[in-house]
Amino acid sequence: EDEMDQIFSTYGKVEEVVILDSSRSNRPDERCGFVIYKTPEAARIAVQVLNKVYRFREESVDPIHVSFARTKEGKGEGKGDDKGDRK
Repeated sequence: EDEMDQIFSTYGKVEEVVILDSSRSNRPDERCGFVIYKTPEAARIAVQVLNKVYRFREESVDPIHVSFARTKEGKGEGKGDDKGDRK
């Protein structure tokens, strides 16, 4: 969480970082997390800059996937609220 906060805070004020438990995944080598920004603009910049470009480890084969969280219905992008957007 600290590493994600450090990387993502480069693009704006991060309010919260949540990393999901990988033991419940059928791909334990892959992790999923959410970053909650104070402003929607910071979230948009992070998506533009980091998506499919940034690697947490130099030896990582694939870059990370950064996008807006989907709604529970799975339709479209999460639009955030007065607390900021989720990535």
